[in-house]
Amino acid sequence: MAMHGTPQIRVEDLAGGQELLRRLERIEALLPQLAAKEAQQAPPPQSPASPQELQVEDFELAVPEPLAGLSCCVDQTVPATVDLAESVYSDFVITCARGRPWPIITSAGVLVLCMLIQGTFAVMVSEIATESVTTMAASPGANGTKFNLYTAWRELNDVDDVWGSESDYRGLICSGKTWEWEASMASNMADYAKKSWLTAGAHANGKVFGFLAITLWAGYIMKEFRSIGNFFCLLSLGRPPNGKSAYTFDAASKEGRLNGVSIGTGIAIVVVGVFRILLTFFLGLYGCKFLSFSTSLGEFILNSVALLFIIDIDDLCFALMLSRDKQKAVRSIQPPNIKGGVGRVISTLSPYSEVIASVACLVVVLILRLDLSKFSDAYIDAAYLEVCKDYATN
Repeated sequence: MAMHGTPQIRVEDLAGGQELLRRLERIEALLPQLAAKEAQQAPPPQSPASPQELQVEDFELAVPEPLAGLSCCVDQTVPATVDLAESVYSDFVITCARGRPWPIITSAGVLVLCMLIQGTFAVMVSEIATESVTTMAASPGANGTKFNLYTAWRELNDVDDVWGSESDYRGLICSGKTWEWEASMASNMADYAKKSWLTAGAHANGKVFGFLAITLWAGYIMKEFRSIGNFFCLLSLGRPPNGKSAYTFDAASKEGRLNGVSIGTGIAIVVVGVFRILLTFFLGLYGCKFLSFSTSLGEFILNSVALLFIIDIDDLCFALMLSRDKQKAVRSIQPPNIKGGVGRVISTLSPYSEVIASVACLVVVLILRLDLSKFSDAYIDAAYLEVCKDYATN
């Protein structure tokens, strides 16, 4: 079968082809002139900068969209923000920013009530956080002399007329036999003085339990101080910008935003913050004494729970007394960024926050444990050992 060649089409055979060829030749002739003119207008080349002159901002890295989530290609610096806790303190600030008179009055009332309750409990703890062991070991007697009540307890052997059985006070304490209320007290004393396996018998159970309780209490106190610091950081927001309210709510994202604090709100933040500092300081100090002066292992747990209840009163008032609208406003608030030098300092120290918090908690524990060590030694030496030092268990 014969094959017919494909006809070739030339540009000049097309309509207007001759004119197109002439224009292409003209452009080709002008190219050298354009290149020379561009070379004359270009700036003179600069010598490469030395390593000391190179700055980070001189470089710009375009991150492709598929790689935008890779940690090696993006800046992972977390901005310093104010993490507002769900408490009556946060509610008061947000309610003031929303600017509604009646809710502000009710929030202020709940806040004052919470502060009064916490302050009352703090005073009560300071009054009951007393130890009586050393006092009983050196009680004033006749003519100004002093005697040891535990020595008298050891020497008082005959209690048949009280209990109607062959026993004595030392037997109740030192043997730990089951015996009504006194037996329970004696069992507590014996359990406290027993050597703990956690320290290979180096310390008594009471001292070990007390150290653990004080460590947890110190952690809660540090947590409360951190919350107070966040509360004070709200002052860095400054006054709201002109034409913008202190609080705005985005219906699309269902988030609220604090744009600033007024002068009145700032004064309230300072007053409430100072009260929280004083309350936390004295509650931490006398709470430690309250734990240290526990005379049984069970008291360490009960006293710890009692102290944590006082710390969490503001959370209880938030959940119990505030309206759903106010609770929703606190929960939906977007953490505001800390501005100014405070924000820069927090961002700088943020990578080391774990070490700083651990060291601070350890220092607080070492300071607060002094009362525990003093009382524990007195409780064991001046009380338990004084009663049982020459008692032979059958």
